[in-house]
Amino acid sequence: MATPGLTTGQAPERLRRRLLGPVATVLHRGLMPIAARFVRRGDAQGQPHVTLLLEHAYGMGGTIRTTLNLAAHLGRRHDVEIVSLVRRRREAFFGLPGDVRVVALDDRKEGRRGLLERLLGALPSVLVHPYDYAYPRASLWTDLQLLRLLRSMPRGVLVTTRPGFNLLAARLAPDRVVTVGQEHMNFHAHRRPLARDIARHYGELDALTVLTRDDLRDYGEVLRGADTHLEQIPNALPELAGAVL
Repeated sequence: MATPGLTTGQAPERLRRRLLGPVATVLHRGLMPIAARFVRRGDAQGQPHVTLLLEHAYGMGGTIRTTLNLAAHLGRRHDVEIVSLVRRRREAFFGLPGDVRVVALDDRKEGRRGLLERLLGALPSVLVHPYDYAYPRASLWTDLQLLRLLRSMPRGVLVTTRPGFNLLAARLAPDRVVTVGQEHMNFHAHRRPLARDIARHYGELDALTVLTRDDLRDYGEVLRGADTHLEQIPNALPELAGAVL
């Protein structure tokens, strides 16, 4: 019987995290410095651009909506690319900005995957933090694609949209890339192991944006003494028709 208050899918996930979460966290922390050496040896060429990293650009959610709005705005003046960790829909729920490239690291919409992709896709991620809510959708296959992405990035800006991705940017992004993390949750809502790693490593980001004044205060405490630029920026919205009442 499922735990009261949990859906059918949430109960096994919680059980796995309780049993394996501490081990996965130790593995994650131990392998990140090795991954950083691999990424930072890359010597990428190309034109500077802005990359926005999302869990699922084709799905529905507030972070997705505001990221697409931001990409559309930035795309008017910059070369912008949205990178989606996974793709599970043929058509995007919100529609995608016309002047922005969108790529998926793990495209599952067709159901045709190679042997290596299937094998690595069945194994858990070691790069995405085990206590980030995106962890169950990540895998060793997406880890490999994330490493390739970071290693090949030219000079430019990387905008990451959730804690697990912010930690990847902070710890793995090459020096030629400006890292901007976005926080869409308040600090005290994060699970304790994730919050500890946020406190350890968010100071390695070049900038962090938060949504509210309370977040500005709380993350200011987390980043005290760090060089990270902290800014409160509400969710991006398109211009709306009509008068302001």
